[in-house]
Amino acid sequence: MNSDHAKVINEYDLFDNNCTTISIKALDVGTDGHFNHETTSPVGLDTKLYYESKKENSQVERIYFENIYNEYFK
Repeated sequence: MNSDHAKVINEYDLFDNNCTTISIKALDVGTDGHFNHETTSPVGLDTKLYYESKKENSQVERIYFENIYNEYFK
């Protein structure tokens, strides 16, 4: 159920934290502050993550929900 790549950053609370705020904090922790993000909009962050995941040797990896689901229910 646990993954070597997983880190608990914070608990998501729909009313206090939005998805972009939590995602940016996770990126800062997961990349040791080496992820350059100028946007706080969900679409801007999604676009940045998409292109970053395409780079060779990137610390950003695209993971699909199906993979997360299958890992959880192993």
